[in-house]
Amino acid sequence: MKKFLLRVVAFLFCSLFLDFGIGLWGDYLQNNTKGGDALRVNDLLKKDQFDLLFLGSSRTHHHYDTPFISDSLHLKAYNAGFDGNGVIMAYCVLQQNLKRYHPRMVILDVTPYVDMYTKGKEDYARYVSILKPYYRDPAIAEVLQDVEPAEWYKAHSGMIRYNTSIVPMTIGLIAGGGKDPYGFVSKNSVIAGDQPRGDKFGYEWDAKKFKYVRKIVQLAKEESVPLIIAVSPEYNYHFYQDIDSLRFLCRDYSVPLLDHYSDEDFIQRKDWFDDPTHLNGDGARVYSRKIVSEIKATFPSILNFE
Repeated sequence: MKKFLLRVVAFLFCSLFLDFGIGLWGDYLQNNTKGGDALRVNDLLKKDQFDLLFLGSSRTHHHYDTPFISDSLHLKAYNAGFDGNGVIMAYCVLQQNLKRYHPRMVILDVTPYVDMYTKGKEDYARYVSILKPYYRDPAIAEVLQDVEPAEWYKAHSGMIRYNTSIVPMTIGLIAGGGKDPYGFVSKNSVIAGDQPRGDKFGYEWDAKKFKYVRKIVQLAKEESVPLIIAVSPEYNYHFYQDIDSLRFLCRDYSVPLLDHYSDEDFIQRKDWFDDPTHLNGDGARVYSRKIVSEIKATFPSILNFE
């Protein structure tokens, strides 16, 4: 029995030592890797400064052609959209950026069925997984504890914190590669064949996610940062979900809303979509050109276009 207990204690000690070591190595990589997603996230949260900051999900990431937007407005624009994410990550990105500087403008792309509604049981952990390496930051810890408290506790474990990223970060440290200065990723396929209409049935209102839409609006107002909320196009979309709550929020806080969700210029243009949810590169360029015109018209004095 005594030998068994000694073995258990030795196993626990080795496990804790290994977990601590992986945590230290992961923390070092997170702060020093020279390529990959970790570099993008770390610089975005801690170092970079931009004139225009685009926030949101994959529909931000692939719809806002920031190289074109930067050239058109003669301003440094960055696409901080994250695939598989949404307003919770967007709130943390904005919060961390406002600690260091004030961008001249922020554009938040809201996807109703991602940022306002939920279908079935929502896995909120996926919205904060990127943030776990920063769990020691009080502001990010507050979000982790609010959205999915278990993820904050799990983040204390080095093995859990870096369970999927330790190898890519190590490769990034060795191979380097840097990062794209604009953040935009173009999709290059075209929808083939017939696609069903984009009806989104079975979704229910998600107060937790919409709370973070509101928090972004409130934070921008508190920090006197001009904010635009946009809803980008979707192919063949039959508008079903109610976005009146978003309209009322924008009205109450005097935030411009650029609603292109069912924009007739886009919804039947199969050649401009990679899939029913995402524009391809050609569609993103056309959409970004329209957004540039609307930005100029909405805030001409701020961007010196009077």
